[in-house]
Amino acid sequence: METALSHQEAQDLFGALVDMEIPAPEEARLRSHLSRCVSCSQGWVRYEATVLQVRDLPRERAPMSLAGVIVRRERRRSFSRRMRLLQLQNRLPVELILPLLIAAAVVVLMALWAR
Repeated sequence: METALSHQEAQDLFGALVDMEIPAPEEARLRSHLSRCVSCSQGWVRYEATVLQVRDLPRERAPMSLAGVIVRRERRRSFSRRMRLLQLQNRLPVELILPLLIAAAVVVLMALWAR
Protein backbone atom coordinates (compact mmCIF):
# COMPACT_ATOMS: atom_id res chain seq x y z
CA MET A 1 0.00 0.00 0.00
CA GLU A 2 1.30 3.42 -0.93
CA THR A 3 1.79 5.92 1.84
CA ALA A 4 0.11 9.29 1.71
CA LEU A 5 2.25 12.31 0.92
CA SER A 6 3.05 14.85 3.58
CA HIS A 7 2.39 18.51 2.83
CA GLN A 8 6.11 19.11 2.22
CA GLU A 9 6.45 16.08 -0.06
CA ALA A 10 3.43 17.24 -2.06
CA GLN A 11 4.82 20.77 -2.39
CA ASP A 12 8.22 19.40 -3.41
CA LEU A 13 6.54 17.70 -6.38
CA PHE A 14 4.88 20.87 -7.72
CA GLY A 15 7.84 21.67 -9.99
CA ALA A 16 7.87 18.22 -11.56
CA LEU A 17 4.10 18.35 -12.03
CA VAL A 18 4.05 21.75 -13.71
CA ASP A 19 6.89 20.63 -16.02
CA MET A 20 5.10 17.35 -16.71
CA GLU A 21 8.18 15.42 -15.59
CA ILE A 22 6.57 13.47 -12.78
CA PRO A 23 6.23 9.68 -12.95
CA ALA A 24 2.63 8.48 -13.20
CA PRO A 25 2.54 6.81 -9.74
CA GLU A 26 3.86 9.97 -8.08
CA GLU A 27 1.39 12.11 -10.01
CA ALA A 28 -1.46 9.90 -8.82
CA ARG A 29 -0.30 10.20 -5.21
CA LEU A 30 0.08 13.98 -5.56
CA ARG A 31 -3.32 14.44 -7.18
CA SER A 32 -4.87 12.27 -4.46
CA HIS A 33 -3.27 14.48 -1.81
CA LEU A 34 -4.41 17.66 -3.59
CA SER A 35 -8.00 16.38 -3.73
CA ARG A 36 -8.02 15.96 0.06
CA CYS A 37 -5.82 18.86 1.22
CA VAL A 38 -7.23 22.35 0.75
CA SER A 39 -3.99 24.05 1.79
CA CYS A 40 -1.84 22.17 -0.73
CA SER A 41 -4.51 22.47 -3.41
CA GLN A 42 -4.54 26.25 -3.02
CA GLY A 43 -0.74 26.26 -3.00
CA TRP A 44 -0.71 24.26 -6.23
CA VAL A 45 -3.11 26.69 -7.92
CA ARG A 46 -0.90 29.65 -6.93
CA TYR A 47 2.29 27.82 -7.94
CA GLU A 48 0.97 26.80 -11.35
CA ALA A 49 -0.40 30.29 -12.06
CA THR A 50 2.92 31.88 -11.15
CA VAL A 51 4.94 29.50 -13.33
CA LEU A 52 2.60 30.02 -16.28
CA GLN A 53 2.84 33.81 -15.89
CA VAL A 54 6.62 33.67 -15.79
CA ARG A 55 6.71 31.44 -18.87
CA ASP A 56 4.62 34.03 -20.75
CA LEU A 57 7.09 36.85 -20.06
CA PRO A 58 9.11 37.98 -23.06
CA ARG A 59 12.68 36.75 -23.01
CA GLU A 60 15.33 39.43 -22.81
CA ARG A 61 18.82 39.11 -24.20
CA ALA A 62 21.62 39.88 -21.84
CA PRO A 63 23.93 42.68 -22.96
CA MET A 64 27.13 41.46 -24.63
CA SER A 65 29.21 43.22 -21.98
CA LEU A 66 27.68 40.92 -19.37
CA ALA A 67 29.01 37.89 -21.20
CA GLY A 68 32.52 39.34 -21.02
CA VAL A 69 32.20 39.99 -17.29
CA ILE A 70 31.00 36.44 -16.68
CA VAL A 71 33.79 34.90 -18.76
CA ARG A 72 36.50 36.94 -16.99
CA ARG A 73 35.09 36.11 -13.57
CA GLU A 74 34.91 32.41 -14.39
CA ARG A 75 38.49 32.42 -15.68
CA ARG A 76 39.67 33.97 -12.39
CA ARG A 77 37.72 31.41 -10.38
CA SER A 78 39.01 28.58 -12.53
CA PHE A 79 42.60 29.83 -12.15
CA SER A 80 42.16 30.08 -8.38
CA ARG A 81 40.77 26.54 -8.22
CA ARG A 82 43.66 25.20 -10.29
CA MET A 83 46.19 26.98 -8.07
CA ARG A 84 44.59 25.52 -4.92
CA LEU A 85 44.69 22.05 -6.47
CA LEU A 86 48.35 22.47 -7.38
CA GLN A 87 49.13 23.60 -3.84
CA LEU A 88 47.34 20.57 -2.42
CA GLN A 89 49.05 18.20 -4.83
CA ASN A 90 52.53 19.59 -4.12
CA ARG A 91 52.29 19.57 -0.34
CA LEU A 92 54.65 17.39 1.60
CA PRO A 93 52.94 14.94 3.90
CA VAL A 94 53.14 15.63 7.63
CA GLU A 95 54.80 12.24 8.10
CA LEU A 96 57.74 13.58 6.08
CA ILE A 97 57.85 17.14 7.39
CA LEU A 98 57.91 16.31 11.11
CA PRO A 99 60.97 14.05 11.00
CA LEU A 100 62.78 16.62 8.83
CA LEU A 101 61.98 19.41 11.31
CA ILE A 102 63.11 17.29 14.24
CA ALA A 103 66.32 16.36 12.44
CA ALA A 104 66.97 20.03 11.63
CA ALA A 105 66.38 21.00 15.27
CA VAL A 106 68.80 18.30 16.44
CA VAL A 107 71.46 19.50 13.99
CA VAL A 108 71.04 23.10 15.19
CA LEU A 109 71.24 22.05 18.85
CA MET A 110 74.34 19.93 18.21
CA ALA A 111 75.99 22.84 16.39
CA LEU A 112 75.24 25.16 19.31
CA TRP A 113 76.61 22.69 21.89
CA ALA A 114 79.74 22.08 19.84
CA ARG A 115 80.83 25.68 20.26
